[in-house]
Amino acid sequence: MGSLLYDGDCGFCTRSATWIAKRGNVPIEPWQRRKELPAGLTEEDVNARAYWLEDDRPVAGGAEAIARALQARGGLYGPYGRLLRTRVLRGVAEASYQRIAHHRHQLPGGSDACRID
Repeated sequence: MGSLLYDGDCGFCTRSATWIAKRGNVPIEPWQRRKELPAGLTEEDVNARAYWLEDDRPVAGGAEAIARALQARGGLYGPYGRLLRTRVLRGVAEASYQRIAHHRHQLPGGSDACRID
């Protein structure tokens, strides 16, 4: 199983990641707790989007990372994760993810620390 790497300074991101983890035993980790980032990722990358890691390597970011986390969570949400990864919905899911990420400071749990410049 992989894990979800997210921005722990953002309340909205933390609440979302915790929701996924609590209900499905999906490993989550704020990037700020790491001594170093996975190869290929910068602070700018991990501040702007979540990443799904496998063997401590990023394999997906943004909407696909969330879709993989939902699949790993299983239960009723597993099929939604698979659906978000289909060719038909992948573009819509990523556009939605980007819009949410851009406005995450305005969402419940968000603050100015969540703002992406």
